[in-house]
Amino acid sequence: RAARAGELVGDHLADFVGRPGKMLRARYALLMGSALGVDPACSERAATAVELIHNASLLHDDCVDGAALRRGLPTPNGLFGQTAGVLLGDLAFAEGLDEASDLSTSAARRLVDTAREMTAGELQEEFLRGSVKVSVEGYLGM
Repeated sequence: RAARAGELVGDHLADFVGRPGKMLRARYALLMGSALGVDPACSERAATAVELIHNASLLHDDCVDGAALRRGLPTPNGLFGQTAGVLLGDLAFAEGLDEASDLSTSAARRLVDTAREMTAGELQEEFLRGSVKVSVEGYLGM
């Protein structure tokens, strides 16, 4: 689907998403789908959505942290600058939501809610950076 964004852009997204990794979130989605008797095609779509949204968060995190490398490989922001890194993360997020749009309403809603909570937690962490006012419980709640 990323090809709709243009071949060059889609290639860069595919390069980042296709890098070696554990893909634990996608594996969990597939395992849960299998355990619950969900149609395999639906489980694969959910796993793809989860993995794309997770990769979007990694792309954004690399920009926030100014990371030039991830797992020993250059990050998109390290190669092409912060703007490209953020926009590639935005594209991965949009592609993940596009995959989720074909799931049941409740499954898509859970994915969107999780992405919202993840982003809010990152923002809280950013707003509290350097603050000594946050408790251990508050930090872990992020």
